[in-house]
Amino acid sequence: MVLRYLLRYLANSEHLVSRLAESYPVRRAAQLTVYAFARGRRVLSAERMRSLSQRFRHELEEAKNDLQDEMKKALSLKELPQRFLVSLIPPLTKHYRYVYSDLLGPTIILVMLAVLLHYGHASKLPSAVTTASPGKALAAYVIVVPTLSYMLARAGAAQIKMRELVSLLGYGLLGHVLTLGVSLLFYHEMSNTFFFCCLAVFGGLCALRVALVLLAVIPVPAARLIVCSVVASLQLLSILFLHFAYMHRTFVYGATKVRKH
Repeated sequence: MVLRYLLRYLANSEHLVSRLAESYPVRRAAQLTVYAFARGRRVLSAERMRSLSQRFRHELEEAKNDLQDEMKKALSLKELPQRFLVSLIPPLTKHYRYVYSDLLGPTIILVMLAVLLHYGHASKLPSAVTTASPGKALAAYVIVVPTLSYMLARAGAAQIKMRELVSLLGYGLLGHVLTLGVSLLFYHEMSNTFFFCCLAVFGGLCALRVALVLLAVIPVPAARLIVCSVVASLQLLSILFLHFAYMHRTFVYGATKVRKH
């Protein structure tokens, strides 16, 4: 009881507290604490920068080696139909879990998608023509989606290379081509019901494969949910955007204003 009153008195004594704060042991302890914190922060920052630079150099070296291997072993055009088919099949068995690293297949798919979008854009009614060209939309997708996906995957410590991720997402564009192409072929992009059925089948299968592959290579559980949901959502939402902005003949999205004479 007496000890409690004594401690309360000492704590409430401003003169005593100020004398203790100005004493050499307290000031020296504070200086050492601040020095240790600042020194540790600089060391950690330097080590982190060195680690990031080493990892970046390692990634560049691996990309260089992969490119050399691809140049030595050219991809045969006969293998492309099989790879296109694999991009629609979820990696549930060992045969379909292999992630290709070539860029020939994704390039062909991208060209087919560009041709489809330019044809749909040219077929729209004048009052519904979108101001932005399909090339700009495709360029934005090709730059933003792989970059964002790779950053999220690396944050989740994913065991996948940049070239493999780009190839995986490139083959995933086959869902865009099939969804827009089949809908154009049968209903000229005028039946939203048929379009959403194609989106669920073709777009859903490609997005599911990409998500399951990323799910298998990301060891962090929380990162799995974030990366897979973001990448799959970007794939499906991009199909929706391209359909209504460039393929649907009457849908107005950022359309130019037609002056009435």
